Amino acid sequence: MNESPLLRFYRGDGTDHAGRRLDEILAWPDTHLEAVHDYIQWLFPLNAPSQFYPHAPTLIAADLVAFHQAGSYRDNFLRAFRRMLRFYGLDCDDEDTEDIYVDPSLVFELRIKVWLSPGNHNYLRISRILKSATMLGFRPYALGLFDYLDRLYRQAGGRIGNE
Repeated sequence: MNESPLLRFYRGDGTDHAGRRLDEILAWPDTHLEAVHDYIQWLFPLNAPSQFYPHAPTLIAADLVAFHQAGSYRDNFLRAFRRMLRFYGLDCDDEDTEDIYVDPSLVFELRIKVWLSPGNHNYLRISRILKSATMLGFRPYALGLFDYLDRLYRQAGGRIGNE
């Protein structure tokens, strides 16, 4: 079977364009996740080429099928999703996989200093996470995150900005 580089990466025996494995990226400290900009396209792929990184994977039909089935692709996607939530100071309650609740974690006040400001590049990352989660069959997770972000915007709109 001729798997895409993305599926090999997500299965754990392939690397991204820079030779990094999924487990390696997920183990990075928050400072590294903030400083490096070319991993997010691998963790949260889309069906359109990246505007910023030509080596980013683009979802193909076989990828979509694989992610919609049970197995390691889904498990690893959820690991990536939860890791990025922790990066943003968030946590999710997903005991009921139909209704996912995202709320601040204990480190939220520390983490928002990194990303809660007008025009912050992390908003692009968050948009990518929401789109990718929806495309790959994790709509309840995307909705849970979006619902929390909507509440946060209402509380801190001036700190976020209109865009």
